[in-house]
Amino acid sequence: MAQRRIIESYGRDLGFTIDQLCRLIGSYKILVDTASSVNCITIANKRDIKDALKRAQEVGCLIDELIDVLDCSICTWGNYMKLKTEYINSRLDLCLIETEVEEEIRLQSGP
Repeated sequence: MAQRRIIESYGRDLGFTIDQLCRLIGSYKILVDTASSVNCITIANKRDIKDALKRAQEVGCLIDELIDVLDCSICTWGNYMKLKTEYINSRLDLCLIETEVEEEIRLQSGP
């Protein structure tokens, strides 16, 4: 069962990585939608459009900074995941895993 907890922890780590990627994609979509909306405004005067573009540019700069931070973090996280995967693979006891799976199947099948 100890190996199972390690694998479950590994799964949570993968889920965390995927969540971070989804958040980054969401930020990118918001930036693109904002730029598109500003571009489609026909009744706004030039100053309003310039102000909106300036705000979008400021948000873009913040996102660029976040991307730089995430790029470094994701690289570090990737190295961590690679090391953890190598460690798990070197320690896996396939017979124990087979026994756990068989026990799980027996429990689900009932008496």
